[in-house]
Amino acid sequence: MNNDWLQSVYSDTTENFVSNPCPHKGENITIRLRMAENEEIREVMLRTREFGIENRIPMKQVSLERGLKIYEAEVCVNDARFHYQFYLVTKDTIYYYTQYRITDYIPDET
Repeated sequence: MNNDWLQSVYSDTTENFVSNPCPHKGENITIRLRMAENEEIREVMLRTREFGIENRIPMKQVSLERGLKIYEAEVCVNDARFHYQFYLVTKDTIYYYTQYRITDYIPDET
């Protein structure tokens, strides 16, 4: 199994990937993720945690440009501290992507 596509996974908090990087409470925002086209991905999910409750929101592929897939999901910001990460689901593994790294285990939330 070739996991080179993992090197291409990217998202940040700029307007390129978050429709409003400084949302107000109650505002809907769109969050995007980019990765190389690959055959391994079965599902991409946005994982949020608000008020201590975990939510998993399926992300939809919205474009394919120059071999890069763009996924996005809309979410309502209901908490003053809004945290999220991505779940990249393959046939055999779930990868967890945060601003800091990709792992095959759930990273600590700090």
